[in-house]
Amino acid sequence: MLLAPPGPPITEVVPVRIHGHDSSWPPILILCVLVVVVGGLFAAFVFLRRARAATRPTRKPLDG
Repeated sequence: MLLAPPGPPITEVVPVRIHGHDSSWPPILILCVLVVVVGGLFAAFVFLRRARAATRPTRKPLDG
């Protein structure tokens, strides 16, 4: 009787999901997103403060 040679031993079984993806984000990606979001909010805040200051009329001191 002809027998096939034994294959490699199976040491770990990993479930395979068809059309699946890993939904967890790596920590460095989360850190990058937080830096971009916080930096964008800070830049918007500074821009709006400067725009508001530029559109206000300057006050002149009263000569008394």
